[in-house]
Amino acid sequence: MYEVENEPGQLVVNCVLDSTSVRGNKKAKAILVKKACGISLDNSSAETVLKSWKLKADDIDINKILDDFDSFINREIPHFENNLETAVNNGGTDEELYTEGTPKTVTLTKYERNPQARAACLAAHGTACAVCGIDFGKFYGPEFAGKIEVHHIVPISEIGAEYKLDPIKDLVPVCPNCHMALHSKKDGVYTVEELKSIRAEH
Repeated sequence: MYEVENEPGQLVVNCVLDSTSVRGNKKAKAILVKKACGISLDNSSAETVLKSWKLKADDIDINKILDDFDSFINREIPHFENNLETAVNNGGTDEELYTEGTPKTVTLTKYERNPQARAACLAAHGTACAVCGIDFGKFYGPEFAGKIEVHHIVPISEIGAEYKLDPIKDLVPVCPNCHMALHSKKDGVYTVEELKSIRAEH
């Protein structure tokens, strides 16, 4: 599973293996996964971080990195999972999985976001996550008040052009974890109500 931590100036994304949820043949595969990620098999903790990424922002406004976050979900995670699957199928011996730091040039189309639309969205909907209800100011303290991401119900990348936005109907506040989950649907994006239903089932 993936967990997102909202830290000052950055998002930290962790791929976590929950050992309590694997048994039988899955447990054997979990051992291969740990081996492929170079993690000691003596590590007996319930949750093991397989890999961690840090997505940095230019300042403390975490919404500045939403474009990078979308690209991360659509490119970096599938790349990591494909490499991990290859390594596991090879018995956890694929050394390419351990390689990091190779410079790559990425061409990215950036769609400008309107800070006034964000402000209007939060003025209408508040700063609590529309999916899970977390309010960073109440949960972590006053210095985190207002720390929330704004989700486009219809992704800007799908529209692909400049358009007039209704900040109340087209935008919704969500926490980083739920934002990632919304964008984790195959061939699309979950609605807020769909994600609420999924949460209610678990």
